[in-house]
Amino acid sequence: MVRSKQENSGNPTISFRLGGEYYQRLKQVATATNSTPSIVARSLLVSSLEQPSQEELSAELASLRAEVSSGSLEVSLVRQELAQLRASLSAGLELLLVCGGVSEEDAIAAIDPLFFEEEQGGDE
Repeated sequence: MVRSKQENSGNPTISFRLGGEYYQRLKQVATATNSTPSIVARSLLVSSLEQPSQEELSAELASLRAEVSSGSLEVSLVRQELAQLRASLSAGLELLLVCGGVSEEDAIAAIDPLFFEEEQGGDE
C-alpha cells in the first residue's frame, strides 16, 4: 500500500518485528503503566537515542581521566614548590636568628616545628 504525501507529511512511521519474549516484556510494561506495547516501544527507542553513545561516553571518560591526571601532577608540583619554599624560609629565618645571637641549635629547635611539622608527622 502506497501512502499519500498527506499521510507522510508528519512523523514517519517505523515498523519492525519483535521476538515473542521481547513483545511479552513490552506488554508487561504496558500493562503496568496503563499504556500500549507500541507506546512503550516508542518511548524506549526515543530514550535510547537521546542517551549518549558508548563512543561519546568513552571519549568523555578519557578526557576526565586526563584532567584528573593533569590535576594530580599539578598538586604534586605545588607540594614540591611548597617544600622548597619551607626550606628556603627556614634557612633564611635560621640565618637571621643566628646573626641575632641565637645559637644554631636553638634556632633549629624553634624553626623546624614551624616549617616541617607536616613532614615529620606525615599526611593524615
